[in-house]
Amino acid sequence: MTLSPKKLTFDTMHASYSAVLQDQPGKALSLSDGSAVFLENGEIYTATVSQAGQVEMVTAGCISPLAWDVKRGCWECDDSPEMSVSPVNAPVFFDIHL
Repeated sequence: MTLSPKKLTFDTMHASYSAVLQDQPGKALSLSDGSAVFLENGEIYTATVSQAGQVEMVTAGCISPLAWDVKRGCWECDDSPEMSVSPVNAPVFFDIHL
């Protein structure tokens, strides 16, 4: 999948995460800020990742449009839209270890 950083929206990112994770059951997608997203019961969750490389489930929550910077077109924690699309365009998956 190649996602353009131009005119990026929360809905586009949500759909992109769903698309790349749909065929990766039991896997999480690494994000540029050191956290991860995963698909569970049709919902996209984000969580922190421990130093041991495991998803910290106690920190998991559904991704929220409140964390989206509409003006910049990227996640608030990212420096640019290019940074937000990077995990989708070059995905790195790892086991969730539920």
